[in-house]
Amino acid sequence: MVVHLASTKLKVLDKSIIKKEILDIFEHKRIRTVFQPIINLHSGEVYAYEALSRVIGTSSLSQPDILFEAASKYQLSTELESLCLTTALDTAERIGLKNLIDLNICPSLLLTVS
Repeated sequence: MVVHLASTKLKVLDKSIIKKEILDIFEHKRIRTVFQPIINLHSGEVYAYEALSRVIGTSSLSQPDILFEAASKYQLSTELESLCLTTALDTAERIGLKNLIDLNICPSLLLTVS
């Protein structure tokens, strides 16, 4: 039997707190992006960066797997992914990142109009 760790952790959290926290994260845009370098093993140079989203501040949803699981549970995945994508692109532009950026998004996000 396979048990997803995020699902297990999410089950022990109070449901009203989870929804309140995720809505607070959206309302106050409490997502920041960190960029993990992707290195070309032949040249040793940075080829690209993977954009990783993190919650700003203290939250029971601060672990990314738990955050995305909670968003899915409350049908808020598209909103979370949109916030993460926008934050990543804004941050990359603000810091002048010129390398390629690897963005992990669900294909369904590309089908939404906004």
